[in-house]
Amino acid sequence: MPHFLLDENISVLFIPMDLLPEQDLSIFFQNNPVFTSEFFEYISRCQSQKRRKELLLSRFLFLYIMQTNNVNIQYYNSIKRKEEILINNYFPSPTQTVYLSISHTDKWMMLALYSASPIGIDIENSKRKTEKIKRFLNEKMLLNYPDINPSVLLFLWAIYESLCKLQSPLENQKKVLNRVLSTIKRSHPQKLNGFNLWNIPVYDYITLIWEDEIAAVTGCFIVKDKMPKKIKFYSIGKLEYETKKPCKMGLTRLLTCDTKLEINF
Repeated sequence: MPHFLLDENISVLFIPMDLLPEQDLSIFFQNNPVFTSEFFEYISRCQSQKRRKELLLSRFLFLYIMQTNNVNIQYYNSIKRKEEILINNYFPSPTQTVYLSISHTDKWMMLALYSASPIGIDIENSKRKTEKIKRFLNEKMLLNYPDINPSVLLFLWAIYESLCKLQSPLENQKKVLNRVLSTIKRSHPQKLNGFNLWNIPVYDYITLIWEDEIAAVTGCFIVKDKMPKKIKFYSIGKLEYETKKPCKMGLTRLLTCDTKLEINF
């Protein structure tokens, strides 16, 4: 059984968006006691197949984490636009509540988990166009650096998104972005297992930025105050299975979990 949530560690899960088809995902939510009828009503009304898939896959992974780790989950509910705690009904007394942050591109979903403090994460397609990002950062964040290359702009956008998920004040966002920009322009990344990594402490924030050359994504996560001892990146896959209604299969029997990268602090 995977156990992601060792104390004082951050776990980052890479999941392909095509992990499971929408029809199979829907089966796992039938008669599920964790999610409210409001969630299922939203799914039924949602016209965007992409949005439905994002929501179903992310909540399926929430269930997987809750089952395999016996935890409650605190996260930002994008439907209700507020923080929410999911109560684990699989076990009589969950050991703890963990913080979760989520991001995705067209091909990848990423979840970050931390038991010590809130965490914000963002990933971007490495080939994303950056003209609008540059204009936004120049106008709102006052980052007037005309020579910023596209990869650095993606870093800055990922940082901005991560800070927003932490509900950081605008002035803190500006300070962190300026400090990271000045640091990254004069530093070289640590190279490890196909990743380019920058670990940049900024004021009360711990910022890890990366480029994943294999998955072709740029990412960032930020935590405040509490420095982790270790960060583990996992790659989530699936085993062969057949789902039938009603589905009683334990989620631990469906997915594979392989260590992708491990960083010690």
